[in-house]
Amino acid sequence: MHSAGEEAREDGSDGMNNRTVNSHTAVARVPGYCTRSCATLRNGSQVEVRSFECVSDGALKEAANVVQCMLEAAPVDVLERMASSHVAVIGRDQVTSDMPPHRFLRATQASLGTCQ
Repeated sequence: MHSAGEEAREDGSDGMNNRTVNSHTAVARVPGYCTRSCATLRNGSQVEVRSFECVSDGALKEAANVVQCMLEAAPVDVLERMASSHVAVIGRDQVTSDMPPHRFLRATQASLGTCQ
């Protein structure tokens, strides 16, 4: 998970050709990848759930539920640090390097001969 505050640079990018924008909008320059759900924590802050459109609404709802359950007993200072963070749900036919924050792995996989 990345905190939106940690991702953003002065130019608004995260250093990997992604751009941080308002919630529930496209969060990267990759078509179809966006915030599609949010987990609301007990202090009112939210953790965004991001994915491509191929991920089902049920999977997104379950991911938000898992985040809420994982953090329900967390101390308030942890909840505050989690504010503005996000999780990503990877589609059934996707790999980690399909996700915008991890696209750099494609070059690594190719150099190791493991790229598909």
